[in-house]
Amino acid sequence: MEHGDLVAGILNRIDDAADVLWSNGDEASAKVMDDAQKVIEAAQARIAALEAELAGARQALRVSNQPHWFYYGDDCSSERCRDSIYECIDEDFEYENGEPGGDHVLLISGARPVPDIWVALHYYTEAEKDARDSDDEYTFTEHSSKEDAEAYIRALKAAQP
Repeated sequence: MEHGDLVAGILNRIDDAADVLWSNGDEASAKVMDDAQKVIEAAQARIAALEAELAGARQALRVSNQPHWFYYGDDCSSERCRDSIYECIDEDFEYENGEPGGDHVLLISGARPVPDIWVALHYYTEAEKDARDSDDEYTFTEHSSKEDAEAYIRALKAAQP
C-alpha cells in the first residue's frame, strides 16, 4: 500500500468514526476525531510540499554534478579546456588525428566548479621559523566562509605570546 493510499484510508476511518460519534451524541469525542483528521490532512499537505522540494533539490544536484568543462583525454590543463564534447572532438581529436573516419572510443574528462574556499594564510616570522626549526614560509587552513577564516586568524593571533 502506498503512502497516499494509507493516509486516505486512515482519514476515511476517522471520518466514519466521527460520524458514528456525532450520531451517538458523543460530541467531545467526535470533535477530537475531526481535529485529528485536520492534523493528518495538514501533515499530508506538508509531506507533499516536502516531496516536491526534495524532487527539486535532486534535480538541482543532478545539474550541479554535470560537467561544465571538457578535456580530450586526461590532460586537464587550461590549454585543453573546452566548453563541449564537440569542441574536444573538433579542436583536439581531429586536430591531432586529421579526420580519421570510422569508429573511435575517446576519453573526455569532465570538470565542474567547486565551492569557494576561504583560506586563512599565516606567514611565519623569523622567530617562528626558528622555533619550528623549519624554513617553511607560511601555513594555511581552508574554511567554508570568510567569517570562519577570520575567526581562525583571530584565534591564532590570540594564542601568540
